[in-house]
Amino acid sequence: MNKKRILYKAKEYQDIRELVTDTVKTYPNNIAFIIKEKQQEKVTYKNITYKMLQEDIKKLGTALIELGLEGKRIAIIANNRYEWCLAYLATLCGVGIVVPLDKSLPFGEIEGLLQRSYANAVIFEEKYSQIMQNIKQNNQNKIEYYICMDQTNKECFLSFTDLLNKGEKLLIKRR
Repeated sequence: MNKKRILYKAKEYQDIRELVTDTVKTYPNNIAFIIKEKQQEKVTYKNITYKMLQEDIKKLGTALIELGLEGKRIAIIANNRYEWCLAYLATLCGVGIVVPLDKSLPFGEIEGLLQRSYANAVIFEEKYSQIMQNIKQNNQNKIEYYICMDQTNKECFLSFTDLLNKGEKLLIKRR
């Protein structure tokens, strides 16, 4: 006899937003991410709980929608880091369509994928800023917003941190 054996009960979710909501409800104070912060010689670690993650998702999502990106394509390119996950989840949880790009792609391929994907915004880490400046100057795509995850002095890019702050203010206003 070939009986189907159930190892454990699994929950079914309709989408990623439902998964995030249920995880926050079940484990609000559990640590979702540990971020290593380095200032010169001093290294500290910051814990991000699932509840804090959900708040950041709402903040970023609200700011992106305020920019007019609801239902649009948002490309993301960076190394593995909290901001990458946050941008990915915020986009999937209600903003639009995420276009994840491989961090090891050469310049020409990044530019080509941004064109072929019809991305309306790109979120990237600072190491891609020169590439993004070149892509912006070429103006061969539909990108309206270039958003840098790191603090940058380049005025042609929006700041990820500024968007989070803007989203927080908008959410407070709506309450």
